[in-house]
Amino acid sequence: MKKTNDITQEKLADAFKAERPHLLRYACYRLGNEDDAKDVLQDTFLRLHTRIADADDLQINNLRSYIFRTFVPNGRRMPTKSKPSHWT
Repeated sequence: MKKTNDITQEKLADAFKAERPHLLRYACYRLGNEDDAKDVLQDTFLRLHTRIADADDLQINNLRSYIFRTFVPNGRRMPTKSKPSHWT
């Protein structure tokens, strides 16, 4: 089977690096902790890297959107930072 995926690991790394500040800001907002946010980003990158490396027929028209769509479900699994007591 011929591989039709034209997204290389280098393209993924470049795109992820460009979007990292936005992703990190969102994860820090959700978690309230930069170290945990960085862990979530690393997990997201590894998931993307594996998915792209293993896919034979993955068609990605917009890599930026694909990164965010992969990150958001991963981010939803994050525990949220605790809410101040006056919010309850």
